Amino acid sequence: MRSICALFFLAISTLGVAQVNVDSLFRHAQNLSWQNHRQEAIEELNQVIELAPDYLGAHVHLARVYGWEAEYDKGLEAIHNALQLDSSYTEAWEVNVDLLIWSSRGNEAVEVARLALQHIDQNTENRKREAAILRARALIAAGDHEEALEILEPIDHYEAHQLRLFIYQRQNYDYVEVRSSAEYFTDVFDPMYYTSIEGKYNVAPDHGIVARFNTAQRFNQWGTQGEVDYYMAFNRRLSGYVNYGYSPTNTVFPEHRAGAELYYYPFPIGIYRLSGGVRYMYFDQGNDVTIYTAGISVIANFEVTLRTFITPTDEGTNFAWNLFSRFSGGERHFFVFSGTYGFSPDPRRIQVGAGNQVAILQNTQASLEWRYRVNLDWILLAGYNYTYQERPSVESEFYSIHSPTLGIRYTF
Repeated sequence: MRSICALFFLAISTLGVAQVNVDSLFRHAQNLSWQNHRQEAIEELNQVIELAPDYLGAHVHLARVYGWEAEYDKGLEAIHNALQLDSSYTEAWEVNVDLLIWSSRGNEAVEVARLALQHIDQNTENRKREAAILRARALIAAGDHEEALEILEPIDHYEAHQLRLFIYQRQNYDYVEVRSSAEYFTDVFDPMYYTSIEGKYNVAPDHGIVARFNTAQRFNQWGTQGEVDYYMAFNRRLSGYVNYGYSPTNTVFPEHRAGAELYYYPFPIGIYRLSGGVRYMYFDQGNDVTIYTAGISVIANFEVTLRTFITPTDEGTNFAWNLFSRFSGGERHFFVFSGTYGFSPDPRRIQVGAGNQVAILQNTQASLEWRYRVNLDWILLAGYNYTYQERPSVESEFYSIHSPTLGIRYTF
């Protein structure tokens, strides 16, 4: 009898030690994945599942890590195994929806979120909220922002607030925008008036075209300019754009302008971004300028970018620094701040004292733009820009420029 009891307690102890070892291995695999050692984490998570096939957390975390590595099919296979073990496990459904969203399968994500509502226990307010937010996230991925807002509006929760903020202030939409501005000089110079009509169309999820028509008037001379920007993403870390503009009336705008910039996210979670590019303006024969740019950005629920503009000339190299910030003031309010200091070319073609030469001028500039989303379709724009700029004809003599802006944008 004693030997039987001893064997029983030995078996129980062995099982307990095995469970402890599996738990330790799982926690170690989690830490590896959070430290970006994801292939090692995948190997250890598979070891956990081999030792304990019913270890639900290992299946779910394995699916998540596969998603981080963009191996979405393997992730979906892992999460389906988890749901077979427990179809009421909320986190498993959340990861399933995440994988479909990350792999640009928004419509499938909506269907999975709908299916999740049939299995997730919604007996508490927290569970009801989690289920509603899950469905709203899927609808956003599928592009159905109106229904997503209907679900999110009554929910007073941080994640619901962030999703509403994303919908109202999203960047990746098609739009048509009209804006007008004026420049008033504190000296004797006449005002300059600008109007632009701009439209953006996303030809693919990661590719967009912006077409812009600009007009300007000063000294009874009108100038027009057409521009096209093309934005593209090469992969999850590298993107960029190219620009070209042409003016048939090069008295106000450069006859040709072109530019290109690359953006690189050095880390898998894209909080930090590096950029570098070039700008070129051609006014007429022997009268052109090239500007090189380099920048670093921090992007989260806000954006802060520090960029330098480098302009080499025969007399030397000129530098200007720009600080750019984009942030929200609520779900419908959005602000853009920009400040510049240094020496850079004046893009105005008509400038008293500049003659036919490109003027490299010292200037200090600060601007603030407010954007208010009236509803899902319309955004109102208002801004003010102040410039303290060197006069082209007289060295070390400055004047101020006050520039208000008004605009409206229709999104679709």
